[in-house]
Amino acid sequence: MLLKRICNEFRYRCSEQIDIIFPGLCVMFLLCLLISQFYLELHNHIIDLFSKSINWKLTVSMEEINCYRQLPSVKSAKLINVRDKIVTDFVSCNPDLTKLSLVGDQSIYFSEMGLINIRNVEFIVTKRSFTQYLQYFRATNAVFFSSGDRIEVALFIRDWFNNVYSENLRFVRILQTRTYERFPNNLLYGYEMKEWDLSRMPKKFPFSKEDQEELHLNEELFSCDGAKYFEGPNGKLASIRFDSKQFLFYVWDKQDVFASKEDL
Repeated sequence: MLLKRICNEFRYRCSEQIDIIFPGLCVMFLLCLLISQFYLELHNHIIDLFSKSINWKLTVSMEEINCYRQLPSVKSAKLINVRDKIVTDFVSCNPDLTKLSLVGDQSIYFSEMGLINIRNVEFIVTKRSFTQYLQYFRATNAVFFSSGDRIEVALFIRDWFNNVYSENLRFVRILQTRTYERFPNNLLYGYEMKEWDLSRMPKKFPFSKEDQEELHLNEELFSCDGAKYFEGPNGKLASIRFDSKQFLFYVWDKQDVFASKEDL
């Protein structure tokens, strides 16, 4: 009998508390719904702005691809220590991508279609040779924060001359990242190269403003003053500039270089 009275009293007290708390719970639930809806609409609005804007670019940066939620209209991305399959999968899922930064020393070997629709790729690596990446490179412009020596540069020039690299390749920049490493003054010794003649050849390598901004490059890098050049396969021509800390390689269509047909 006593137990029954206790149970009844407990139910009564609980019902009183529920009557008091329930309206507040309803208000909190509605507020959560409103906040959630607000953030969803804000998210969609921001994505819509990026997808329609010419000047704005949506950039993502990630170390864990599993945490990435697919977003439309991604123009720029930084992937940190990811494997080649993740890179190619990410690229295929983001058709608007124009610039990709890859950070880390992992082994990345791109399939033939992996990067073909991306204009600008930035490799921030420290151990692997830049030639190992370029062999599978299918984009247009490549910037390496890496290390390179005379032998690697020689391999790169030889392979380009032998048509090893993609026809898409137009510009390569290698920046020495180790303070004690330098490109030697005689880097191009032994090559049959000609001096760039500014009186009859372009004064500047054609490079779009958009690509310059994406790769954080200044105008001076595209000056042809002091460049040397040699002819390559398929009507191409390569010009080279370098100093102790950077190597610049430009690919031209031969017909765009010379002012008169007699020079062709």
